[in-house]
Amino acid sequence: MEYFGRAQSAVEKNKYAEAEEKVNLAVLGSYGADGEIDEELLKENINKIDGIYEPVGEEVSSESFEIIVDGYAFKIQRNGKVEGDTELATPEELPENTADIEAGARVQLEESWEGATQAKTTVYAISDGKNHTIPIPKGFYYVGGTEETGVVISDSSADKNKGEYSSNGNVTKDLVGNQFVWIPCEADNYQKYDWGNKYKANDVTWDTETSQEEKEKVAKYGGFYVARYEAGTSQVTLESGKKIGQENYQDDSYIVSKTTTNSKPTSKAGEIPYYHADYETSKEMSERMYNNSNYVSSQLITGTQWDVMLNYISNETNKSVGNANDDTRYTDLKENCNWGNYSNVPLDDCEGRYCIINLSDGAMKSLWLNNTEKSNKHEENDRRLLTTGSTEKVKKKNLYDVAGNLWEWTQEKVNISSDSNYNYTIRGRRL
Repeated sequence: MEYFGRAQSAVEKNKYAEAEEKVNLAVLGSYGADGEIDEELLKENINKIDGIYEPVGEEVSSESFEIIVDGYAFKIQRNGKVEGDTELATPEELPENTADIEAGARVQLEESWEGATQAKTTVYAISDGKNHTIPIPKGFYYVGGTEETGVVISDSSADKNKGEYSSNGNVTKDLVGNQFVWIPCEADNYQKYDWGNKYKANDVTWDTETSQEEKEKVAKYGGFYVARYEAGTSQVTLESGKKIGQENYQDDSYIVSKTTTNSKPTSKAGEIPYYHADYETSKEMSERMYNNSNYVSSQLITGTQWDVMLNYISNETNKSVGNANDDTRYTDLKENCNWGNYSNVPLDDCEGRYCIINLSDGAMKSLWLNNTEKSNKHEENDRRLLTTGSTEKVKKKNLYDVAGNLWEWTQEKVNISSDSNYNYTIRGRRL
């Protein structure tokens, strides 16, 4: 018995040492060029630690803050010094989610999120205030909303519990992080709509399958996240060194494409959206946004995710998206989802900015103007391109831009029976 006790103690010491090493490596990688701790980099590195109990936010700016990794408590000083406790920390007892729990409160993890514990998890559980438990990925924060209205999360701690609306009810532009909306879906309802031969032209065929990996994740967590807005390009730098939307910059040959982008897309209101981007560019940029296999990764939306998203934002929730021979279901889906298309919204109703582009080649023909700065310098083939989240009239379930402004690529192959290379589907203007 004595020998067993010593062996157990050695195991615990080894576990503590491994946790301590994770913390030290995160801190060591957080020094800036000036030799001082970079607060934003420290927060990012700490939140990436495998086994962290709860992500940190604004607290990293204080003189010291505490974290729990693999069940052990560590205090991190502003000067980079790390102090640990070899005794296992006991995280607070979290309540079960009930109708009495307020929105944004931490609650117990769902049993279906197998493999997760409160001390070591890649997601934590938040109540939406309506008895729904929402999984929040590590490094993200609950902003507001319910499962009925659309739960919004952000990758910035500054947006935590800030609310998904601004005080005047207009598009919330004071949120600083990238925002995403939770699409709840039961596993049995996670399926792609097959439009059937009636809606196919020239013998075009497309992929009607849903990947097993997608199904398993939805079965585990009960849904998935989609970007709240169209992919934004505010951080993109053109080859000339100018930034898109930079004051006094105009180039009639400007097109957002693979040769003019060099950074990650955004999901925020008031951003300049990508346009005239090919499929490969869209896919690569989507995957570049988040790429940490330990807790979260991003990708271009799939055909199944698109159909389930439309089903959620329509008036018919938690229903199957139908089958190839269900003409009634097709009509219902079309009528319920053809909402808020930008082509039906007057420019006077839009906030933010717009430019005039040539529809055929994407060339920008004007500066980015405020909606009050009317410009009549356009021809028959010209279109106005709006900044993201331009009006509340195109919002549904806290999502913007789904029903217009631009087409959207999906990971859905067409011409699958052809010997030629695959093509991919574009969605979004109208059903």
